[in-house]
Amino acid sequence: WLLHSEMRAARARALLRLCCCSAAASVVSAAFFPNPFADLLRQTPISVEKRNFALPRHPNLVTLNDALPVYEVPSFMSDVECDELIAATQSSQFPPIPYGTKNKIFTGTKWAAAGDPMVAPFMRQCCELFGVPETRFEPITITRYGEGQYQAQHLDARLNHQVVRDEPYFKTGGQRIAQVIVYMQAPEAGGGAGQ
Repeated sequence: WLLHSEMRAARARALLRLCCCSAAASVVSAAFFPNPFADLLRQTPISVEKRNFALPRHPNLVTLNDALPVYEVPSFMSDVECDELIAATQSSQFPPIPYGTKNKIFTGTKWAAAGDPMVAPFMRQCCELFGVPETRFEPITITRYGEGQYQAQHLDARLNHQVVRDEPYFKTGGQRIAQVIVYMQAPEAGGGAGQ
């Protein structure tokens, strides 16, 4: 069970894994929507050397890989919060997200949890982690991988020829600059998102 606002194997429960996207991304115009990272987004591509990407701040933040960069925050959510979200998902409280067959890189199951009061603590902590408002995040999803299911290696950035310059794309500021993943259950194997 994973909670995304979308990296290695994690044995701890409610372990936050955070990776800042560093793929060569197209320039995003900050003129469409207010953007606290406007100066950073004008610089392209995102550079690990320049550190021109979203930098999280948390008292328990641990740097796993400074070169990529990948961080974790142990106990980002409580066991009770994780159990409640898993139970709510299993009882169909959240609607499933259909997934097409074209360019399929994912074989698990996803549910839409955005706007539900149960994910408010997660969203609040994400906002505090980056020091930005909720409007800067993509909708929250809950993901479950069964035995043998996977998320294939892929890129989250949109290249210039792939960008559809529409309101949904710019609503949260354009290019994804970080991904927040919470392992709500220790994986038996795998757990290698972002490796």
